[in-house]
Amino acid sequence: MDSTTLCPGTIAPKHLLNWRCFYRLVTLYLNLLNGKFAKGGSYSGNTYPNYIIAADLNGDSIVDLAVSYLGSNNMTIFWGKGSGTFVQGPNYVIGINPVSLAVGDVNGDGFPDLAVSYTSGVKLLLGSSSGAFTPGRLHRGIRRHQRGLEGPKR
Repeated sequence: MDSTTLCPGTIAPKHLLNWRCFYRLVTLYLNLLNGKFAKGGSYSGNTYPNYIIAADLNGDSIVDLAVSYLGSNNMTIFWGKGSGTFVQGPNYVIGINPVSLAVGDVNGDGFPDLAVSYTSGVKLLLGSSSGAFTPGRLHRGIRRHQRGLEGPKR
């Protein structure tokens, strides 16, 4: 590996790939399944990539990347091509300094959604069959007076 540093936050199937980040650059290392990694492609983005998540984001059974950037207000999707290479996809405006990402089916529609935390909150991006994401709404919690949740009487 070279002298760049590992991205502070990364989630990936480690048996598939690993990466290093440097100013505006994400470099992938593909697992050779023999305890060694080979240098894959390098992909440029916006400012310093600070969090990367690897998951199938568009339903094609190929690992894609979502990358957030320190010192910016956005994140970028990189679509996997199935050969250990990626092509830059859409850029999404999040909020100042996105600091972490999480993926899961938040609304139960069968498509992966992204939650992105940033300096002043969390932004939810709802996935679709096309792999595009649209802003969603986060619910702040359940009120005590909602049906069946009154709590013990005092």
